Amino acid sequence: HFIFNTLQIMDFEIIKKLGIQSVLHKMTQQLSLVVKYALTNPTEKVSLGKELEYLKSYLEIQKVRFGKNAITYFEVDESILNCEVFRLLLQPMVENCFEHGMRSDEEPIVIKLKIFDKGKYIYFAVLDDGKGMDKKEVEKLIDRINNKTSRNIGLTNLNRRLILHYGRESALHIQSRENRGMVIHFTIPK
Repeated sequence: HFIFNTLQIMDFEIIKKLGIQSVLHKMTQQLSLVVKYALTNPTEKVSLGKELEYLKSYLEIQKVRFGKNAITYFEVDESILNCEVFRLLLQPMVENCFEHGMRSDEEPIVIKLKIFDKGKYIYFAVLDDGKGMDKKEVEKLIDRINNKTSRNIGLTNLNRRLILHYGRESALHIQSRENRGMVIHFTIPK
């Protein structure tokens, strides 16, 4: 509550000083939504639609940070928006694109999120056209993600949560080519 309330107070001050249409106001609003969503009960499932709303708030903040150098697309089967998933399912994969896929501050990166109904399963994929990795780097990344003592948080934590909730067959799959980008994908039971 303290963090969320502090963000609201900051937002009121921003509106007083800069007006409601300022970039700082919009960014504070998005950050408030992200914080509220992320700090809510992590065991409570949400609809895929709600998870995507959260992800769009996260991407609005990244848009301010990276400007026109980050282009995102969504290909989502709308018939599965009411399916339940756990919170913060998608953000670690998208964040990975920004943190590790960007070639430079000047070169744009295109990130595409695909979510499809595959009968008994839902297919999730995040693709980027960033700097990618060679085969050896991908193998090291997969080893880190699957290492129980790994200190990596984002993808490692996501992979562990997928396996815990849905079984080993829902683990992350990673494909990449140097200077061609990366694809991280998985499926979960519908």
